[in-house]
Amino acid sequence: MRTFDIKPITEKLLWGKVLAGISHFSFLQDWQWGEVEQALGRYVIRLGIYEHHDLVGVCQMVGYRAKKGNFLLIAHGPLFLPHLDEEYDQSDAIKQIILYLQKNRVHKKYAYVRLQLQHFPEKEFGDELSRFGFVQAPIFSVTENFWVSDIAKSDSNLLGQMSSHHKKSVKDSLQKPYLEITEETSKKGVDIFWELYEQLADRKDFVPYSRELIQKETGIFSKDNKAKLYIASVEGKPISSALIIYSGDTASYHHGASLPAKEPISYKLHFQAMRDARDAGMHYYNFWGIAEDASPEHPWYGLTQFKKGFGGNLYECYGAMDYPLSFRYIPIRLLETLRKKKKKL
Repeated sequence: MRTFDIKPITEKLLWGKVLAGISHFSFLQDWQWGEVEQALGRYVIRLGIYEHHDLVGVCQMVGYRAKKGNFLLIAHGPLFLPHLDEEYDQSDAIKQIILYLQKNRVHKKYAYVRLQLQHFPEKEFGDELSRFGFVQAPIFSVTENFWVSDIAKSDSNLLGQMSSHHKKSVKDSLQKPYLEITEETSKKGVDIFWELYEQLADRKDFVPYSRELIQKETGIFSKDNKAKLYIASVEGKPISSALIIYSGDTASYHHGASLPAKEPISYKLHFQAMRDARDAGMHYYNFWGIAEDASPEHPWYGLTQFKKGFGGNLYECYGAMDYPLSFRYIPIRLLETLRKKKKKL
């Protein structure tokens, strides 16, 4: 086993310096995301992965309290500098993170650790972790299918990668000055977003994220110029809104809300967001989760087709893996397995 030292990191600048050298499509390992979770009352652990005194990777995990049992989530991490790209070495680092948690008795507070990587590794990687004690998780904690578009190109090439319907809709929207796109990360913008979001949740019959999460996420990321909240209006009436998070070379469409509209206002919003992200130095636009292979009856089929119509590629994450820290994990696993079968996930 390759040997690493696992130590806490308390310096935001050091964390950001390491992330700047790592290609990652998600912001869930960003320092700011940890601040959001802390603001919501959750326990955040930030660890540095050292080799010969050199910091070669980082791992942020969040402690969640739940009725079924408390657990630690490593979402889209750990992340490693490019020279440590051998998956065997990365699996060694993950094992030593678990040993660190046990040594520091963190395992006394949680039933298990759920690991959801940001990439799809070779089979040997999963086998190595399985031998150490990891098991395949019954469900994902973060969306497993992402739709990502390359935006490091001209406006004409951005249009060229779209479906014919999307291209026509975007071009049509650009000819209509009464379709306005503005940026507003203040409380006013969050209020507008929330009103649209509540109506969407009622219409689509889903449990929305909390208003506090939207407020904290917008405020904390925008403080570091890493968030844009777009409001799209038709003749002054807000119709659509999107919260875009910047991280590394990727802009992520994390939250969105809209009202039914005949005008192509949402197409204009995302074309503007893609151009703004490109001009800010981003290379990719992550539309976040999609319902891949969903039938037309699926509640998110329409949203999936909307996202895919802008062009891009499917980005699949490896199935989540759990490391049991306590016998309390057994009934939790059984419950999640039963729920999965019931929902036919």
